Amino acid sequence: MRRLPGAAAFLVLLVLLALGLRHFGQGPSAGRGWRGDNGQLQGDTLRLKHARNFRLVDFGDYKVLSTLRPWKDAERSYTMVLAASDTLVPEELQVHPFVRIPARRVVARSAAQLRALEALGEIPSVVGIGDLREGSIDEVAVCVRRGLVREVGGDAAFDEEIAYSLKPDVLFTWATGSETDVQDRLLDLKIPVALEAAWMEETPLGRAEWIRFYAAFFDKDSLASAFFSGVESDYLDLKTLAAGAANRPKVMSGAPWSGVWTTPGTRTWVAHLVEDAGGTNLWRDDTAAGSTPRTFEAVYARCADADVWINGADAWNSLDDVRKEDPRFALFKPVRQRTLWNSNASRTGSGVNTFWEETPLRPDLLLADLVHVLHPELLLDHQPRWYRRLP
Repeated sequence: MRRLPGAAAFLVLLVLLALGLRHFGQGPSAGRGWRGDNGQLQGDTLRLKHARNFRLVDFGDYKVLSTLRPWKDAERSYTMVLAASDTLVPEELQVHPFVRIPARRVVARSAAQLRALEALGEIPSVVGIGDLREGSIDEVAVCVRRGLVREVGGDAAFDEEIAYSLKPDVLFTWATGSETDVQDRLLDLKIPVALEAAWMEETPLGRAEWIRFYAAFFDKDSLASAFFSGVESDYLDLKTLAAGAANRPKVMSGAPWSGVWTTPGTRTWVAHLVEDAGGTNLWRDDTAAGSTPRTFEAVYARCADADVWINGADAWNSLDDVRKEDPRFALFKPVRQRTLWNSNASRTGSGVNTFWEETPLRPDLLLADLVHVLHPELLLDHQPRWYRRLP
């Protein structure tokens, strides 16, 4: 074989080394982050099965986590960068809030957020909560009594000085696009904020998959994925069971607030839950991705002959309570035939309804309750956790 002259061979070696270094610097390292030929950052995007409102991209040394629609009319997403050190973050990403991970000091403003942290085994990381009266987690109550957890307040009562004094690695909150939102004030104080918006998801399983959003702050995606897989499997098994029911009862839901009744469109978790439990959502023609405000007259025209009424006012403990609030409610078939099932059967010692804190993470248990309500013959031995038939 003909040998290259020494100088030529050396030149070829330099070229090969340059190409190799270029590939090494820009190509994926074990499938992690790199810069493409266009110079743009690229990474591994977390594959989600049901959640549509957050995105997590892993670049190896750091992660970029985005809440895509923080509230209903939000015009932009909210992005944060997660890493062990801010020195690992590229300059173009340093405009976003930085969260040091794994988080060791956490503030969670809602009981539902605490439930997600509980599932991840991270209650010991909690140093602040929204309201000391809310929530039913014994471990949190013990920490409160020992002075290890402080109250930061909710909505207008939020105390940013206490939040700042806790020096959290991350503060979980929410936003509605109103003046009561706290994220801008917190960011001004250099408090890392995570905007949770599972409530914007259209399906029960979409809400539950947000456990993987929380897991990103603790490097616990494997645990979160396993937890969610179990919930998903049980939910889908129940959905299959309900699909074989002989009938599909007509279901109305909710109750008026300040004279306005909101009804679930087909792209809401309530509508999906009703259909998955073998029921018929009476607002099937409403394709909204949220609730639609309606008058009593409009609701009565559509729901007067409903078979079942679910999720009434929290204060309703009997049909007498229903009729006292508005005598016209007695005109609905579920009131006449005593088929109004309210979702307030589970309460804490302080009287707080646990429905809203527990069900986002456990739609499988919620679906079991509703299958029992609509098709008791399918789950004869089931004891509902949140639903009860009003006497």
